[in-house]
Amino acid sequence: MHIPWKLLASISSAVDSFRRTWNGQGQQANARYRPRADHYDRLWEYYSNTAFEDLRNWSSYKGRHGLYRYIRQIYNPTFRLVEFYTSIYPGVLTTDARRLPDGTPLAIPLARDTRQEIRDALGSFWEWSNWQEQMHVMLRHAAALGNVLVKLNDEVDRRKVSAEVIWPGLVSDLELDSAGNVQRYALEYDIEGDGGRCHRYREEVTKESIQTTLDDRPFDATGAGARYENPYGFVPAVWYRFNNLGSVYGAPVTWCAIGKLDELNHLVSQIHDQIGKMLEAPIIVKGGKNVRVLADMIQGSKQVATHESPDPLAGREQLDVLYGPPEAGLETLSLDVQQAMAAAHALVQEVERDFPELSMFATLRAMTQTTGPAVEKLAGDVKHRFVRAAAAADRQSVKLFQMGLAIAGMRANSGAWGALDGKRRRFLPFDLASYEQGHLDFDIDMRPLLPEAKGEGYQVEQSRWTAFKMAVEAGMPLEMLLRDDGWDDARVQEMARHLGGPLARELAQANQDAVPAPGGPR
Repeated sequence: MHIPWKLLASISSAVDSFRRTWNGQGQQANARYRPRADHYDRLWEYYSNTAFEDLRNWSSYKGRHGLYRYIRQIYNPTFRLVEFYTSIYPGVLTTDARRLPDGTPLAIPLARDTRQEIRDALGSFWEWSNWQEQMHVMLRHAAALGNVLVKLNDEVDRRKVSAEVIWPGLVSDLELDSAGNVQRYALEYDIEGDGGRCHRYREEVTKESIQTTLDDRPFDATGAGARYENPYGFVPAVWYRFNNLGSVYGAPVTWCAIGKLDELNHLVSQIHDQIGKMLEAPIIVKGGKNVRVLADMIQGSKQVATHESPDPLAGREQLDVLYGPPEAGLETLSLDVQQAMAAAHALVQEVERDFPELSMFATLRAMTQTTGPAVEKLAGDVKHRFVRAAAAADRQSVKLFQMGLAIAGMRANSGAWGALDGKRRRFLPFDLASYEQGHLDFDIDMRPLLPEAKGEGYQVEQSRWTAFKMAVEAGMPLEMLLRDDGWDDARVQEMARHLGGPLARELAQANQDAVPAPGGPR
């Protein structure tokens, strides 16, 4: 019997409810697959602002943490935080990975010493992968869910190698080495067959082999066989953990504040509902019946779970009324909205202290005068977080691109792609040995947290070259200044040829001094 996967997820959520803390390094690593997949579904509902809407899936979670039964995501910074980190790669990608002359930022700015053959090949790889959009999907999944898998598709029939972002809930098994490189992964998901029947498909990739099954039986998905040797010598995939807590599985951007967000929405949802009740004209009935205990009335309305009630949301608008004789008075608890909102505002401030990214841009817009030092002080903690996340994303992106170029180079040189056009000839300089021997090494330049206007960039360049000029006039070697600025040998030599002046003489003298003199070393 095959149970639809969505039903399985629903069943598992009732048994193993969503956890909002990451207490130990081994907790997520040892978690079973299906509860982990359900965990990602719940995290995505926080991002999409649909948490608590599925009453059945969230029932046990609300009961465990004592949350208001009609809680909603009235205040939800998750979306803003996740989208902030999708700006790690701002701008556009070009077909030759070169910067645009009009100053439009390059989303993935390669270091200036990156060889042109790597730039050209990356342009084709990005185009085949639709990486202009997929890079944001990778970052969005990583920030919202804590993890994302990106695998390479070697499409020999289409003569392409492309990257595909995989929802982490489909990753049923994963093994990393100490450096975070994927040593083995397995994907599992349902596919629909004849007659609408669901079949469980599994794909497992190791450094030695690739094998696929359908309903636990060998299945040839590509025409290469149900199990065949891995031709690359490495697992063509990367696993990006947004917050690496020392486990195989990372944590999302909101991992340290989910409890605070729940408590805040617990309070704000009650405030909103109470305001709605106060705005309705209450009916006070005098006489005709005996006074009943209000607590009994309330208890009677909550005998069943919320999701089992015929009208689950009725309590948001119900007024609790006591009936009594004509001479009876009426007293009730009143809500001081100002005090309640002050308590909610204090919780909002607490959350925003955890995430200064939420208020940075609003504070900058409110400043009448902004100077460079002032902005640096204001954005210092945000910049640290941005750089840390960007550096981790860059490391995984570089590994992904290197593997993609190596595989494409292998196919281009082996003849598997047949006659090569211009885009495919770009991969001829590479093969699998290039990846192993480090010939595909390159770096990605760090992007600024606050993009500079084109004129500001020119001012920075002018200030830097003015400083170089003053240092040279004071006796500092220009070559040393350029190398300290990040210039490699090729660029320094090129600059020397163009200048043909002091720098050329300095380099010639340096080369002459490096030649051993007769009779001993110099």
